[in-house]
Amino acid sequence: MEIQHYHKNYAIILLNQPTAIAEDIKSAKNKIKNKEIFIAKKMHIDGIQEIVNVDGYSISVTKKELETNNPIFNYDAVKNLD
Repeated sequence: MEIQHYHKNYAIILLNQPTAIAEDIKSAKNKIKNKEIFIAKKMHIDGIQEIVNVDGYSISVTKKELETNNPIFNYDAVKNLD
């Protein structure tokens, strides 16, 4: 039997912001759990983190109709950056 553990990070919430994607942590959880890939791969939620700034930079979100593929650098790719 093969056991696979999938990790997927979703940037889905900015609570209490003018451009909020989820109103609260419960609605954020529901949005994540209803994603196709989440259901198809029988994923679970390890945790949710609200991110409003990174290294002194604030974050804002603008809705865009087109789905864009953001590059993901896996463990091996990052490890080999040295």
